[in-house]
Amino acid sequence: DFFIAHRAQDDQQTLASKLVFGRIAGTWITVFSRRYNAPDGRFAGVVTAAVPAAYFRGLLSGLRLGPHGIALIRDQDMAMIARWPVLDSPAGAIGSRGGSQELSDIIASGVQAQSFYSRRTADGVTRINAYRRLERMPAFVVLGWGEKDYLAQGHEDVRKAMLLFWQYGQKKLQPALPMEKVLEPGKKW
Repeated sequence: DFFIAHRAQDDQQTLASKLVFGRIAGTWITVFSRRYNAPDGRFAGVVTAAVPAAYFRGLLSGLRLGPHGIALIRDQDMAMIARWPVLDSPAGAIGSRGGSQELSDIIASGVQAQSFYSRRTADGVTRINAYRRLERMPAFVVLGWGEKDYLAQGHEDVRKAMLLFWQYGQKKLQPALPMEKVLEPGKKW
């Protein structure tokens, strides 16, 4: 497909394929291609680079999304290109097709970017996610933040507030305690 596209139009664009299984490399790859012109400007061929899916996984592995976070790249047919952290199940395998209903709905809508909440995930972790369709590759990226991770700060804030309230109450009640010893039983003030 990319050979025909490059031959038909000299638009100086790099094209990217969907995820394919490279028979020579024996692994999943994405092929990037660019038109090559002869010195007189005529079409002279195509230059290609096969990038293994593991390269994309390496890029994602540098993101810090918390212990329950996720980063993934899928092609437009929902085939998994890369996922971090790696999920040791069929749903996490490179080339597997799938995704939550919420993600499927977003892709069907054609939007460029959107956030969404997903309760039913392949690894059972509830997350809030950010979706972004890539411009120069027939793929999209999803970054997810685990519910336990983003609620942890709120829980910590509530714990600190309760501790401060308790300490405040202790300090306010302390001056009243010695006064009870001073007061005579039955005496009205």
